[in-house]
Amino acid sequence: MKAKFWFIPFLLLITILMPCKNTSMASARKKSAVISIYNNLSDSTYDKDLDKVVQKELQKRLEGLYIELDNQPYASLIKKESLSNKDLSDVLTLLQGSQANYFVYLELLPFKKHGINYVAHFDKNMTASVFLWLVDLNQSKTIYRDHFSLVGKDSSPDWYIGNKSVALKALDGIMFKAGEIISAKLPL
Repeated sequence: MKAKFWFIPFLLLITILMPCKNTSMASARKKSAVISIYNNLSDSTYDKDLDKVVQKELQKRLEGLYIELDNQPYASLIKKESLSNKDLSDVLTLLQGSQANYFVYLELLPFKKHGINYVAHFDKNMTASVFLWLVDLNQSKTIYRDHFSLVGKDSSPDWYIGNKSVALKALDGIMFKAGEIISAKLPL
């Protein structure tokens, strides 16, 4: 029985002593640089809470995979101005001279609320809308550009549901979708 397993310690020794090819820093992937801008046009009383949700999702999708460059010089130029009606040439002009490979632009549009009164309870629906634009700055082309919406729903027997809770519920869902698009479409 002892003679049958003599090769196991030998294999372990070879595995440990074998040089690893991908452990050096030189062989690590060169990360692409990204400028991400989030523009909140919802104009609500709870913008800070909405901003936290969006920033958390963007950070989760970009941190560690890309080098995030400072967006302040560019974000200040478009503060409270929509890029959804701009052309690619406008964005390329705006970001001219940056060291970024990619541009991620996310715009939160105003929420639409709908309430329905029933005899026994109250339903509230809030529609969150987002404009997402992914641009390859090296090749001067749009990777992804689209508006999409999601409805958050809540109901209560006491006819009181806060707009904030329903809006955050809708925003959580739409940011998950936006995050998935960023992960799937934005090249490493």
